[in-house]
Amino acid sequence: MIPKKKLGGNPFQQKRLPNSSRELQQFYFSVFRAASLFHWVGYGLLLFVGLDLAAIFYPSYFTDPAWEFQTIGQLVERVPVPLLGLLLVFFGERKPRARWEFPILKLLSWITLLAGLIFLLVIPLGITDTLRLDQMAQERVNINTEQQLVRIQQVEELVQQATTPSQLAAIAQRYRVAELDLPSSETEDVEPLRGQFSDALAQRQRVLESNRLIKLTGQRNRLLKQSVKWHIGALIAAILLIGLWKGSRWAR
Repeated sequence: MIPKKKLGGNPFQQKRLPNSSRELQQFYFSVFRAASLFHWVGYGLLLFVGLDLAAIFYPSYFTDPAWEFQTIGQLVERVPVPLLGLLLVFFGERKPRARWEFPILKLLSWITLLAGLIFLLVIPLGITDTLRLDQMAQERVNINTEQQLVRIQQVEELVQQATTPSQLAAIAQRYRVAELDLPSSETEDVEPLRGQFSDALAQRQRVLESNRLIKLTGQRNRLLKQSVKWHIGALIAAILLIGLWKGSRWAR
């Protein structure tokens, strides 16, 4: 009679199972011990965030588009720190926790939602500030260019009124218009010298117009680049913060 084989699977697996369970249990214990450390690091990061916010908002210059735009940028640039801090604080949910943590966790959960909504609300404000800053930059460049063009026009009028080479030379030296080929005699015709003046002034006028376009284009491109970067960052921050608020439902 052939003896029946005992049921129960592979003996190797039977011996390995207790070891696997023990390793898994040790892993859970290590995570449990590390969770408390994560929480303290998270609280520390949030304290650093509070110091940063105090430095950013003091002193405050609300209604100033430049200050508002830069403040939005600073908040977006620093948002990874509070995100990491909140993630560490909420890690492990209710275990292990001290009793005093639960009211703080509830408050932090609602602050997370508030911060996410604020990042959503600053997007239209930042777009408005971008348009205002672009307009202000254009006005500054245009005013500066117009002032120089008016000065060139004044010099042109003085040139037309001059009757002797010495007068034209004095104008050239005073306004630094151009290196002129001065006649050797006061009785010589001043028309060629006046023509040199007019050519130099016309050249300077063309350079001013060209520089104005270059400055306007450069300033607008830099402003738009920063604006797009910060507004997309604000949208991403809002989504992540609201997601953390939803994920921390257990704290409320």
